[in-house]
Amino acid sequence: MPAGNVAHGLVWSHYAGLLQYILPDLENKLQESEWYRNQSSTLQNHVSTKFYEMVPTTCTCHFDLSKVDENIKLVTVLELSSTIRGGNIRKFAVNLYSVTDGDQTYFCVCEYPNAIGAMKAMEDHHLAKFNKDDKKLQLARFYYTMNSVINHFDISRNKAKVVLFNDETEKVSAVLVKAIKEDLQLTENVTPKEGPIKHKLEDLEPTPELQYQYQVYIAHSEDREDKQCAKEIIEYLELRGIHSILKNPENPKDPEVKSNTLIKAVQNCKWFIFLMTQNSVKDKMLQLRVLAALHDGILKRRVRVIPVVDRRNDIYIPDALQWVTYVPYNGQTKSHLKSLHNIVSGEDFPLKTEMLLPAGDVANGLAWGYVVNYLRVILPDALKNIEQSFKNKNISDYKCPETLFIIIPKSCDARGVVKDKNDRITNFTTTPDIFPFGGSRPFSCQIYKFTDHPDKYFIGQYAAPITCLDEMKEWRIAGVTADTILSEAHNFYEMVKNLMESADPQKAKYCEFVCFNDETESLADIIEAKIC
Repeated sequence: MPAGNVAHGLVWSHYAGLLQYILPDLENKLQESEWYRNQSSTLQNHVSTKFYEMVPTTCTCHFDLSKVDENIKLVTVLELSSTIRGGNIRKFAVNLYSVTDGDQTYFCVCEYPNAIGAMKAMEDHHLAKFNKDDKKLQLARFYYTMNSVINHFDISRNKAKVVLFNDETEKVSAVLVKAIKEDLQLTENVTPKEGPIKHKLEDLEPTPELQYQYQVYIAHSEDREDKQCAKEIIEYLELRGIHSILKNPENPKDPEVKSNTLIKAVQNCKWFIFLMTQNSVKDKMLQLRVLAALHDGILKRRVRVIPVVDRRNDIYIPDALQWVTYVPYNGQTKSHLKSLHNIVSGEDFPLKTEMLLPAGDVANGLAWGYVVNYLRVILPDALKNIEQSFKNKNISDYKCPETLFIIIPKSCDARGVVKDKNDRITNFTTTPDIFPFGGSRPFSCQIYKFTDHPDKYFIGQYAAPITCLDEMKEWRIAGVTADTILSEAHNFYEMVKNLMESADPQKAKYCEFVCFNDETESLADIIEAKIC
């Protein structure tokens, strides 16, 4: 099956399913731990309280970093919070490592985000058609969006660092030590500050030797207001030292002149600013020319696009730009001018300026991540030894199929335990713990029983990506709205069914997807009919 744009869904599922729970209290939990309190003040000064997300360019992930680098040792496991998510009790724990650099030792909490392992699995098992540039593009999108999401929310800002590195040429310990020393301000040689995205995205360029003739180009309609806005941006950037700007010819008589300018901009400019206003949306020829010019440049990472969106109107964002972070236009405060300067100069991180975050192709990434990183990992082991769960409850007469029912309610109300409109379902117990995601994270599934049939049980959970979609709608910055969430949920349902059947038909036998209208249908009736 085609991979599409998986990066955004992978980022949001990773943040919603893990980071939003562990980052808020990580520093306190670490400093309150018995291990930390037993250390000297000198050693405590070598402990970073940030959470390091290691992103290798090959997308090869490891659960235990101590097994891939002799300079890294597992010190302890920090038990964090637990919550009910998607109908399952989730227990969170993280690994604290020591990292040795010569005669110095540093300490940090870090991991490879399992989400990017999906791209590696898709490539290795031929689950999708990925070429080298496709993979680099998706990884760049993941890195950029993950940074943006973490730094957008108050509960996670400055509490994690996404570390992109070439795992074929760099040792994890060396990369970690550098990041830790920077955060602890122990770096001896202070170098001029670079934007955290700037040099890292260049590492992913398929053509790193490419030299840019210009730094910035601004595409806009011929409307007077739009031309004035473009002029303001140019003057603002030039006033702050950015003079390498490709400018449009004034009043070109030949339409081809502007088309050629667009092509020149894509080939020779590092940043392509597109003013997306009501006027530019009406100018279909302008949109066509811009997207045609950008198509090859975006795919090959020759140019980085910044749409400036006028939020006074409901502006449609073309699909080709759905992965790009948008800058909201503000004609009164002119805050978009500072945002643009911060980005093109590399002085600041985009989300500090309250930019919009795009949805991208969310359902696609959520479906791929759910199948590759979750269902194929937990099945069928999560369903084994369920008799032990009933034995622990002193129950010997029961009917419970070894099937995981994955429930997708139309309303996308998928938080807490699984519920039925007629209250015929109640939470019973859990399956025995397994450790499919590494030794520090136990996993189990919930077993439910029918209140009016005490001998009937089932193993079920809401599809976690549906919970993620609902949260994205509430956060109001992820491109998912009340109008789009239903279509995204339906797209996820259709895609995840097909993916599971095609990716792993043997394991697909152990799960069944139940998509239903939770306002008019009884989940208990549907499940009961399937297990009788």
